[in-house]
Amino acid sequence: MIDITIKDGQKFQEYVDHAKPLVEKFGGGMLIRGRELDSDNKPVEGKLIGVMEFPSVEIARAWYNSDEYRAIIRIRDAGSISEFTLYETVKPHSMD
Repeated sequence: MIDITIKDGQKFQEYVDHAKPLVEKFGGGMLIRGRELDSDNKPVEGKLIGVMEFPSVEIARAWYNSDEYRAIIRIRDAGSISEFTLYETVKPHSMD
């Protein structure tokens, strides 16, 4: 899961342009991407949330720690404040 505050839209787009093919190279993809909403259901300017999926936790870590991804972190940090949280997939359960 990624919590993003965009500081520079142009730099952030540059990061996305580099990151997307790397995510795909590791078998990952974006499941959900959307704007954060305030209490009146209006988009909060510059706030995004994303949920990515990889085939396994190990592959997600390999992507994040790869030399290729490490090389674009400076672009990410120039364009955004991003917090990544890794969750292991569990089987869905009933809310009953």
